[in-house]
Amino acid sequence: MIQKGADENYKLAYQVGKAAQFPLFAPVEDTGKFVKPALKRSDQFNGKQILAATDYYTVDRITSEFQEVTGKSIRYVQVRPE
Repeated sequence: MIQKGADENYKLAYQVGKAAQFPLFAPVEDTGKFVKPALKRSDQFNGKQILAATDYYTVDRITSEFQEVTGKSIRYVQVRPE
């Protein structure tokens, strides 16, 4: 989860290591890629769960793209499970 600190700096905190990959997609741009085939073959997809991801992002990629888009700095923090 990305959080903004009192010092105006951002951090990305998860319980997984930096090598973990997260399945992500952009809802506005990518939803149709998954909905269209489901509608065309509704007999196969009716009542089924559709898991959608357009790519797997590493922590480095997430933080790099965040900085590129927002111009804000961000750091990764691995937290311990409670």
